[in-house]
Amino acid sequence: MEVYENVKRLRHHACLGLWCGNNEIESAWCHWDAFQKESMYLRADYIRLFKGILAKTVKQTDPDTFFWPSSPSSGGCLDELDAENRGDYWDVWHGQKPFTGCIQPQYSEKIVSINTESYYANGEEIFIELQVETEDGKILTDVETILPYKYLVFPKADVQIDVKETIDAYQICLSADGFLPFVELDFAEADVIFEDNYFHITSSHPYIINVKKSDIIRGSFIDVQDMKKRIKLCTLAQTY
Repeated sequence: MEVYENVKRLRHHACLGLWCGNNEIESAWCHWDAFQKESMYLRADYIRLFKGILAKTVKQTDPDTFFWPSSPSSGGCLDELDAENRGDYWDVWHGQKPFTGCIQPQYSEKIVSINTESYYANGEEIFIELQVETEDGKILTDVETILPYKYLVFPKADVQIDVKETIDAYQICLSADGFLPFVELDFAEADVIFEDNYFHITSSHPYIINVKKSDIIRGSFIDVQDMKKRIKLCTLAQTY
């Protein structure tokens, strides 16, 4: 009943990606000395709870959201937790091994380059940006700040917006002369589904958002200038 009530309470949240039964208990059964002293009956109860009862209750209460027994997990039955593409790879964090060492061969063959850059403001390091280029030309980026966001003071940054039109979509290109974290876009008098709408803009890499014309739910645009004029932009720096 407790699982049912809590899943029912939280299942509507848009940020919910999956349900996870627990954190690292499966790792404990496989590796932690204290767990090795427990009986096979307690081990069986663990599997019954997280592979059976919880999985069944979540499926009944929220059938559209994936359930995973543990993090990390082999799938629920404690078999070969450390096999390839399972488990956590801690050697980068604890062992100080290079990042490329944790990428499995089938993925590393598709990566063209990996670059990291540090960015500074007033002589202090603000954030580190990781950029990965895949063989199909995609650029994937991630940003990590040195301090929690609540301690950062963001310099005022000027934003440049350019809009281009294709047959079936609009392409919005945003760039800035400073760091803009957690950018959110909206339009005056129009409802639009954006390809991505919660992202960082860094001073070195413009960010490109595509909007399919079929994803314009309400309202319309005369041309690219009209769309550009009606863009509303909000960032974390404007919220406090």
